[in-house]
Amino acid sequence: MIFKIKPVEDKLAQSAYDKGMKELNEFWGINWIVSTPSIIVVEDRKQMDQLLGKKTESWLVGYAFGSKGIRGVAVLDFKNINDESIQKFDEVGYTALIKHELCHLFYNSVSQGVTGPNWLCEGLSIYLSGQTRLKVWKIPEKFDGFLESSWGNLKKAYGEGGFVVELLVNKFGKEKMIQLVKTLPKAREFGEKFKEIYGFELNYEEINKLYLEN
Repeated sequence: MIFKIKPVEDKLAQSAYDKGMKELNEFWGINWIVSTPSIIVVEDRKQMDQLLGKKTESWLVGYAFGSKGIRGVAVLDFKNINDESIQKFDEVGYTALIKHELCHLFYNSVSQGVTGPNWLCEGLSIYLSGQTRLKVWKIPEKFDGFLESSWGNLKKAYGEGGFVVELLVNKFGKEKMIQLVKTLPKAREFGEKFKEIYGFELNYEEINKLYLEN
């Protein structure tokens, strides 16, 4: 499939992009102003399928692409997104969606290309985009599946990851979270590195105990 790309004016997407880049730079302590990500506004589901070269699920509304060179975010056009997806968005939710996908690019940069663990990667995007506060996912009564999430099964990474990250950042601060992501390229055993930084073992018992305390 061959495409031609041309710049377009999209005030909502541009505002979301500007706000998201500013806030993510502040969180990560980065000044990403050179070779910044692009936004591709995808017209409809058919075009999304063509871009990815496959039939996409109805829940897929956006994705981040590129680890080196050209990097960016593709999102369904706001004017069509509610007709093209089972998910429903107002302007606030759409802004959060763009920031969520941008966060994946920041994560990829800070982790030097390490994309996992799934719950941490997705959890940071959910938390930093404000999707925990928007209640895009229901607050879990307990955590019982995020550690086993995989790229083939991200349900628990989405459903629990953002709340785990929120819990850790609120309790221990963002510096430890950034330190954890920065150590990913060098970490042979993620659990050991987590314990070294946070002082407790990463398991459901400890996370649920911390959750109940807060």
